[in-house]
Amino acid sequence: TEERAREGLRAALADGATRPRAVAVLTAVFVQQSEWRAALELLEVRLDVAPTTDARVAALLEAAVWAEQRCADVAFAYGCVERAFLLVPEREELEHDLVRLAGEADRWAAAADAFAKAAAGCATGDGRALLPRLRFAEAQIRDAHTGEAAAALGLYRQVVEAEPSRVDAADAAVRVALGLQRWTDAAEVMVLHGRAAGRLSRAHVALAEAVPEEVAWDALTAALTDALARSAPLDPAITRDLEERVALWHRDRRRDEAAAEAAFQRALAHAPDDASLLGALAELQRRHRGRPLIDSLVRLSRVTGGDLDLLREAGEVALAVGDRAEARAILERTLELASQRWQDDGGEGGPIRRG
Repeated sequence: TEERAREGLRAALADGATRPRAVAVLTAVFVQQSEWRAALELLEVRLDVAPTTDARVAALLEAAVWAEQRCADVAFAYGCVERAFLLVPEREELEHDLVRLAGEADRWAAAADAFAKAAAGCATGDGRALLPRLRFAEAQIRDAHTGEAAAALGLYRQVVEAEPSRVDAADAAVRVALGLQRWTDAAEVMVLHGRAAGRLSRAHVALAEAVPEEVAWDALTAALTDALARSAPLDPAITRDLEERVALWHRDRRRDEAAAEAAFQRALAHAPDDASLLGALAELQRRHRGRPLIDSLVRLSRVTGGDLDLLREAGEVALAVGDRAEARAILERTLELASQRWQDDGGEGGPIRRG
């Protein structure tokens, strides 16, 4: 009878020689009869006799399908997929299934630990290429599902350090760091990612400027200034952007005009003909209307094509500080430009004469 046949197959499972064939036949019988739970109970035997890793993975994934779709047992399905994933973490589709089932079975902590185990197993040799992906997946879970923001930040930072141009990891690192008030971490990631991208991320600026705590601006601005000072030499364009952001935070958030002026000067060291920086610097220097303002106004006039109003203002400041020679030189330059433009516009009677 069928029951005797089954008993015979179960008995054959105890014999090493007949075990592989017996478990295959018995599993097929249970599947044919839709006895899914009985088929699942044979999983450990199937794994024990599987000759290769691929065969073990196939058995685990087949069992996961039966558990989820036939038995509505998402916890068992999750366990099968986790075990398969740890055998072949390079298969990204298993990562997706692991995360999906972790949500359905509420196994987020287990899933985070699974990614950590997979990363530990890939720490040497060719497996190192998988580390950023595995660590990012673990970070996302600890960030969003297990309430482990500090651990998530550490993982996000590891990903950014390995792949500094990676936008999703850098954005997440800055977001979590700001949320934890880890200003140094936020600043260092902004600089590191900015170096790789060749520009300061607008998303990072937006995240920083959304921080509600007023007390944060002293610490955050200081952290970014310090990160810039400690960084290896950066491309002039990114240094300019970062120093400008420091200057704007000093000016607009901290109301420290002296610190803002110094930061704009540092930014101009990397972009000496930047009209927007010169304009912002001149506006700050108008507080005192001294020699630094004269220099900024003359430079700004030059880079904007010879703005006569700026030169006239520079001359007035030179007179105010008692530098008649500088004032006369600026006035002569102003008259020269005005005369040239008058002639270019079709004026008659020759150049404007100096009085």
